[in-house]
Amino acid sequence: MEQDSQHWSFDKRINLSHIFTTAAMLISLFVWGNKMDQRVTTLEANLENSRISMSALDTRLNRIEDKLDRLIEKSSR
Repeated sequence: MEQDSQHWSFDKRINLSHIFTTAAMLISLFVWGNKMDQRVTTLEANLENSRISMSALDTRLNRIEDKLDRLIEKSSR
């Protein structure tokens, strides 16, 4: 009888609380993943808008540089 008490034994029954806890964890994981997907989508959209703005600013800066170069050439003549 002592040998039986020293061995590991597992209860094959599943408690209702274990089912609820597992379901809550799965739902939480799904909600977290969905929010992360939304955040990544938002960040990608913001990045694309920033790229467009940077391109427009680069174009404007090139135009300003060209005008400044022309002014410097005119003043040096």
